[in-house]
Amino acid sequence: MTKQIIKFPNAGTWEKLLMRWSDFPLCGEKRLVCAVIANAIADDKKDHELQSVALRTRFFQTGLSAYCGAIGLDSEFVRDQVLLVASKVGETVEVTA
Repeated sequence: MTKQIIKFPNAGTWEKLLMRWSDFPLCGEKRLVCAVIANAIADDKKDHELQSVALRTRFFQTGLSAYCGAIGLDSEFVRDQVLLVASKVGETVEVTA
């Protein structure tokens, strides 16, 4: 067993999660919207107060709902997932190697 500190996921990881969560058919538009949302999340994580990222930034106050709606995602669910992950950053977990 090794110990590992949880890090905030990068844009690529968020993009894969968003693609999985959306029931919208796979197409270029879905990839683009997921990439935009994922990059916004990854860029905003540089703030020192990670827990308030999804509530404070302009994108999450106005744009997130529109982008999520375009691919059939619930913006509140996405916001909750960002907050959940942000609350776990820095915790140590044991990983079986």
